[in-house]
Amino acid sequence: MVLTIVFAVPGAGVAGAASADAESVLEQQFMLQINAERAARGLEPMTNDPTLVTASRRWSDTMAGSNTLYHSSDGRAEIVGYGGRSGQITDAFMNSPGHRNLIVDPNLRFAGAGVSCDANGRLWVTVQFRRLDTRLATLSSSSPNPSVTPADAGSSCGDSSHIGSVRRLYQAFFLRDSDQAGLDYWVGQRNQGVSLEQIADHFASSDEFRARYGSLWNKDFVDMVYRNVLGRSPDQAGYDYWVGQLRGGMTRGEMMVGFSQSAEFISRTGIA
Repeated sequence: MVLTIVFAVPGAGVAGAASADAESVLEQQFMLQINAERAARGLEPMTNDPTLVTASRRWSDTMAGSNTLYHSSDGRAEIVGYGGRSGQITDAFMNSPGHRNLIVDPNLRFAGAGVSCDANGRLWVTVQFRRLDTRLATLSSSSPNPSVTPADAGSSCGDSSHIGSVRRLYQAFFLRDSDQAGLDYWVGQRNQGVSLEQIADHFASSDEFRARYGSLWNKDFVDMVYRNVLGRSPDQAGYDYWVGQLRGGMTRGEMMVGFSQSAEFISRTGIA
């Protein structure tokens, strides 16, 4: 007898399926949220298992394609659900004893989350655990407290454009990909109406950015941004334009938004 648990959370996301990149971010969010719940109970984190991720993705795609919440025949302990946001689903899992027993079982150490976003913007998730027979489970009941995942945490399928734009800001400003915690936070800020320009001005005031650009005059700043962000020397028309914009009162953060959201930078990074 293999324990499998189904959970549907009312409410769908916005219309439009997310990109594979956004789905990958959502998968990481589920693992972070699961491990945050374990950490709150003094438990070791789950290790992300690529084999389980692949199987979970496949099953979430199947559910999204059939618009039906049901279980795989993989023979593993798993929980499945759908809803609007990653935090909404994890919060619901943690308020369901069967789901929670698997998530906070101290003897479970490997898991994999797979996400699929359907054409209506609903988030479908499968989390499989490396256990074949849950009759060996050590938990038959676990406390719902503490619960550390707010229902409005994380992202939705409709956040894919925000995820891409924030990741491009990180690449443009810091020449690196975003850390997961930072990405989650700033995508959440975008969802609450904070503009890219406001985020960019915050990035521009960071020690990491100032260490690279802070002491440069505007002309040197524009030249270095072209070379670092676009990987080329500036064309004269572009150079004159951006120097003029900075002299006219544009902030460096606002200028970086122009570079990070440009078609050239999108093509260069492959971050849609």
